[in-house]
Amino acid sequence: MYQVLHHQFVASALAVKAARRINPEMK
Repeated sequence: MYQVLHHQFVASALAVKAARRINPEMK
């Protein structure tokens, strides 16, 4: 269970980083 949550957290963090790189104005 913990591993699933961890992977979800990492994936979402990477998605946010990618989105910020594409659109730095995004908060």
